[in-house]
Amino acid sequence: MKQILYMLFMTALTCVACKKTEEKLVPIIESKPIAFEFSKIEEISQSGATVSTRLVSLNQENILEYGVLISRVESGNSGKEEQIALGKDVKIGTLSYSFTPKGGLKSADRYAVGFYIQTDKGFYRSTAVMIRWNNISVEPAEIKSVRTGDKITVNGNFEGVNESYLIRNSYYQTIIPYEISSDKKKLTYVIPKTTATHGSTLEFFLQNISSAGSNNGYPDYESYALPRVKVVATIDPLIVSNMYLNTPITLTGQNLPDRYQETTDLFLIVNGIKVKYQNPFNLFDIAGLKGNTFKIGYHNGINEVIFPTAVQLILPNGADMIFNRSVVHPKTSVQVSGMKFNQFFYNSRFTVQFGELAADQGQLNYDESIQLQIPDISNGSYPISINSPYYDKITSNNKIEVRKLTLSQVDTKTAYIGDQIKVSGTFIDGIEYGVNLNDHAIYDKKLNNGTMTFKIPDQKEGKALIKVYYYGTNDQIFGEGDLSFNIEKSTISSVSPLYAYPGDLITVKGKGIMHAEQVFLGGQYVQVVNRTNDSFQFLAPSNFMQTKGRVTININEGVIQSEDYIEIK
Repeated sequence: MKQILYMLFMTALTCVACKKTEEKLVPIIESKPIAFEFSKIEEISQSGATVSTRLVSLNQENILEYGVLISRVESGNSGKEEQIALGKDVKIGTLSYSFTPKGGLKSADRYAVGFYIQTDKGFYRSTAVMIRWNNISVEPAEIKSVRTGDKITVNGNFEGVNESYLIRNSYYQTIIPYEISSDKKKLTYVIPKTTATHGSTLEFFLQNISSAGSNNGYPDYESYALPRVKVVATIDPLIVSNMYLNTPITLTGQNLPDRYQETTDLFLIVNGIKVKYQNPFNLFDIAGLKGNTFKIGYHNGINEVIFPTAVQLILPNGADMIFNRSVVHPKTSVQVSGMKFNQFFYNSRFTVQFGELAADQGQLNYDESIQLQIPDISNGSYPISINSPYYDKITSNNKIEVRKLTLSQVDTKTAYIGDQIKVSGTFIDGIEYGVNLNDHAIYDKKLNNGTMTFKIPDQKEGKALIKVYYYGTNDQIFGEGDLSFNIEKSTISSVSPLYAYPGDLITVKGKGIMHAEQVFLGGQYVQVVNRTNDSFQFLAPSNFMQTKGRVTININEGVIQSEDYIEIK
């Protein structure tokens, strides 16, 4: 029995331990205070007043009720507070209450009215607003858009207003002058300069500074809320009247949006084109804009303003255009400089003409130049023109001569390998040309006195077709008028001496043997040591296995051989 009781006891302890281990941690919820904005009077009359405040934050406490606290103020001291519950369903936003004391408001009576929230953990209250009927009331009005300097007229009853009353802007606490009509039914004031940005809401209050009490160390005035307004921007006329296309236009004015603020009712107007406000802005960013004189203005949601002085673009001058080449072949390129291309044409849609044909515009090299591709055009002299939405057609004073490459003649009808060939044609100094001789490429041949020369490489005997090309912007352009000549078979005319000792110089003479690279004596390879146009020399070999042999050369894509034998002693 004792064993059974012991086992039951241990089992219970184990269960308790398990239960304790499985307990979950309760998350800590960070609590923040419930907060109100300052209370204010929305409406007031002899029968009572409507007061409001704005609840700006709540926490996770359980709300038991909310309501208003009302006390009569005498000699600057508040009497016993009356607590009036309004319910417990409260949300962030505006809270309002209509205070209508029995018998209405009397001029000698002053009341402090504020709001409260009771939770399970605390009691929170707003600042109190002072209510006093001094034969003053303000009629409510819809929010309206205004500009700095606009006059605002408020309807109501202002018989009780005296020199102790000021108008303040709650946004910046600015004191604002005002006027009251002779019948005491209208109050007028001017919207002051502020740093509020376009679209900001401004609130104004009529306050009696002589009625200030104290609430938590802050002055508490008898205050009447005036109609709220939405401030809109105004833009100053532009100072700059002459500018380049790429010059940013910086705007100044009152209540302008900040750089990152999105606006839906503030627009710029350029030559009748309405665009979204941005500051600074560039003319070339406006789609569809044409011409070089611009009437600029804006629309701010109230009115449209067009500035009296137009902006004029500084115009480019075709006489300033200069070219890096005065003579060109078709399908090559020319660099045009001399104008501030970046300032005149930056990020704009412009086209270039060579004569009457469109020319492909290459890279715009910042403020220096443009690279222009010459079209495939007939021989002649042509100006360069630039067409732009912003300027009249701009045409160069100077012209560029176009010269198609045409081959006219070759200086010989027959030649040997290694001979120099001279070709005449419509060549241009400073241009590098290439030659295809029977499809054998000879690269980068420059001119000499308007003619092109090249040496004949190792070629097969027979007809040799000359084709000359230059480098266009995208490919090779071959000239017109193919020329040809005959390549004669290379020959050996003599070898000497016919008798030699190892190490002796042997001279070989002939035609077209200058490029002889593979030379043999009796089938044994020998090294050429000296070379001229019509001859070369080699050393008699020391390990010659035969007594004599003939000279053999691999050339003309074939083999030539001496008639005479050379004997090595």
